[in-house]
Amino acid sequence: KLDEANAAGGGGGNMRVDHLAGTLGGSRPLARIGTTGPAAHGILAQSAGVNGIGGREGGGFWSFGFVEPSAGTPGGNGGVVSVNVDGEIHTGFTPAAGAVADASVGVFAFSQGGRGGDGGSGGFYYYGRAGATGGNGGDVSVRGSGTIGTEGRYGVGILAISEGGNGGNGGGGDIVTGGGAGSSGGQGKKVQVIGTWTITTGAR
Repeated sequence: KLDEANAAGGGGGNMRVDHLAGTLGGSRPLARIGTTGPAAHGILAQSAGVNGIGGREGGGFWSFGFVEPSAGTPGGNGGVVSVNVDGEIHTGFTPAAGAVADASVGVFAFSQGGRGGDGGSGGFYYYGRAGATGGNGGDVSVRGSGTIGTEGRYGVGILAISEGGNGGNGGGGDIVTGGGAGSSGGQGKKVQVIGTWTITTGAR
């Protein structure tokens, strides 16, 4: 049996990526990342909360017995995402003729809350139940220095996002009952991009 009181979506874990130049004989050899192909990101660091569970649907009237509906469960929160860059990243791609988008991102850091579960519909005897809140995104940071180059249409040097999940929809009612309330989405958290890079983007 589903324990609806504790069935919220799980949280995403914290994510850290270090792309750092090393030390060898007193020098600092450059750390390099190179990719080819459409949407081939140099660094992708992501934490995502799990979506909440939709509520149980109500029943009765035409069916035997009565089943009371339940509310949706909240989405999980995204974790903290941090990326430290000290080196060179290059995403190389030659667009195909007529291609609409071949987007590659040099550094993509993303924390997203899960979607809240929808409320169960009430049917003939019960009111619909409420949807649940979306999870919150976590803090996101990108720090460092170096060189980032992207090729292809809509290429992006650094993209850092914290995004809350959508709230769940309220469950529907029937002729003599009403629907449940929809819920609010989650919140995005703090996003920081701090450093000194040389960034070039554009189609070849």
